[in-house]
Amino acid sequence: MASKVIESVKKVIDDAIKKYQLELVDIEFVTENKYKYLRVFVYKVDGVSMEDCTLVHKEINLTIDDVMIYDEEYFLEVSSPGYDRNLNKDDLKRYQGSLINVKLYAPIDGVKTFEGRLIDFDEKSISIQMEDEVKTIEIAKASKIKRVFE
Repeated sequence: MASKVIESVKKVIDDAIKKYQLELVDIEFVTENKYKYLRVFVYKVDGVSMEDCTLVHKEINLTIDDVMIYDEEYFLEVSSPGYDRNLNKDDLKRYQGSLINVKLYAPIDGVKTFEGRLIDFDEKSISIQMEDEVKTIEIAKASKIKRVFE
């Protein structure tokens, strides 16, 4: 159901975000404490302001009911995704050269967490520069990939 809801509202959300020169990072449709939330996460190079979120929220709110396939009450939230979020493939482009932390589902050579500078990536793997070596890790084996605050 969540994926169908997200797909039904994606164009409205994309149009509103582009109008304010923002990028879409993610959309969630989740249940928490018996309430439904449609969460829209946006990005801007110089940071997302409260005003950016308010403008996008108002814009989405004007037209979302025309396309939403969910009939019950839900809450719409627009925000930046946060500094320590799990990075997706689009984020890897934005943060190439940044220090990242990679946690794995299962250890590789007895190690379950790697930290280094993101130097390269493709659809299947990332390469990070650790002190004296470059480590290439399959994205599918990573449970979390996050930026490290420098």
